[in-house]
Amino acid sequence: MSATPSRPVFSPLTWLPLGAIATTLFVTFAVNVLLGGLPPRLLDPLWQLRVVSLLIDNASLALVGLGLVHLQAYLEPDDSPSHLWRDHIARLAVAAALGFLLLVPLQIMASVQLLQTSGVVDARRAAAITADHATLRREILAATSSQDLQARLQRLRRLGAPLIGPTDRAAPLEPLRQKLLAGLSRARADALRQLASASRPRLWSLFTTVARNLVCALAFAAGFAAGARNRSSPVPLLVECASLLLRDRVRVVSPRPPGAAGRVQLVDEEYFEAIVDSEPETGEPQTGVSELGEPPSGQPERR
Repeated sequence: MSATPSRPVFSPLTWLPLGAIATTLFVTFAVNVLLGGLPPRLLDPLWQLRVVSLLIDNASLALVGLGLVHLQAYLEPDDSPSHLWRDHIARLAVAAALGFLLLVPLQIMASVQLLQTSGVVDARRAAAITADHATLRREILAATSSQDLQARLQRLRRLGAPLIGPTDRAAPLEPLRQKLLAGLSRARADALRQLASASRPRLWSLFTTVARNLVCALAFAAGFAAGARNRSSPVPLLVECASLLLRDRVRVVSPRPPGAAGRVQLVDEEYFEAIVDSEPETGEPQTGVSELGEPPSGQPERR
C-alpha cells in the first residue's frame, strides 16, 4: 500500500514575495547609511556620531528583513534556495550583531573627544573675551583727555569698544572714564554668561543622543544575534552566548552562619557528586571514633 503524500499547509504568507521584500529592506538600509555618511571624515567625532545615528535610525529595516528571511525558510521547508539564502543572511547577521556591539565604545570615545574639543573652544572664547576687556580697560585708563579717549576707542572698534556720545564729549575725563569702565565690565559679564548658557543645550543634546544610541545599539545587537548563526553551530548566536555563560556551573546558596550572612558559594558539579557518594547508605550504622578520640554515643569507653 503506497503512502499518500501530505499536502502542504496553506498559509496566506506563502503567497507573499518575502525574499524580495527582505532584499528591498536590506538595500534601503545600505543606501541610507552609505549616502548619509558622505563625505567620509573618519577622525571627526561629529561624523562618527552622525554615522552611528544613521545606523540606529535605519537598523529596524535590516532587522525586519532578517526576520522575513527566517520566516520564508520556515514556511518553505522543502525549498533549498530559501534555506541557503537564510543561512547566508544569518552568517552576515553575526557581523551585524558584533558591529552594533562595537558601536558602544565608539560612541563613548567620540562623545568624550567631542566634549574635550568643545571645552577647549569655550575656554578659548572666554580667554579672548577677557583679553579684549583687559586691552580696552588699559586704553581707557591711559587716555589723557576726552579727545584722546575718543581716538583710542575709535582705533579699537574691532574689539567692540564703546563709542562716546555727543553729550559725553563735553563731560570731564574722570567721570567719563568711570562710566566707560562700568559699562565695559557689564559687557564682559554678559558675554561670558551668554557663552555658558549657549553650551548647556548643546551638552544636553549630546547626552540624550548618546544615551539613546547606546541603549538602541545594545538592543539591536541582541536582536541581530537572535537571528544570527555561525557556520558550525545550529543554534542562534544569542542562545550560544547565553549557554556559554551558564555551562558547567551550578549556583548553590549556602546557609548563613553567624558572621557570614549573605555569602554565596559556587560548588562544582563533580565536587558535589563526590560529597554525595561519600555519605553512608541509609540504615548502615556508623562505627569508630570521632576526630576528637571520643567513642560513639551509647558505647562504654574501653580502658
